[in-house]
Amino acid sequence: MDDNKERGKFLRAVGNKARRIMRLKRTKEMSLWGGLSQMGLVGWSIAAPSLLGLFLGWLIDKRLDGGNRATLSLFIVGLGFGCFSVLSWACREYKEMDENEKGTHE
Repeated sequence: MDDNKERGKFLRAVGNKARRIMRLKRTKEMSLWGGLSQMGLVGWSIAAPSLLGLFLGWLIDKRLDGGNRATLSLFIVGLGFGCFSVLSWACREYKEMDENEKGTHE
């Protein structure tokens, strides 16, 4: 019986802390550095796969002596992958924010 009380106390404490964190996330305005770091995250999420595609395409073209066909193709694939990953991340963030807003209004 005592274990159930302790467990309930612990679960309430965890729930309260989670609600407080979510409330802070909703109300806290993003600082300048926070905004810059998110822009950097989005930029590198697109740039890194694009540069990797360029490099791999260049290596393939260099070995096969095929002009710039593989370079351009793999660059476009990398760019598409980067844009898709950023879009999926943004959709997850938006869905999480929307769920949090619905949870506070109920």
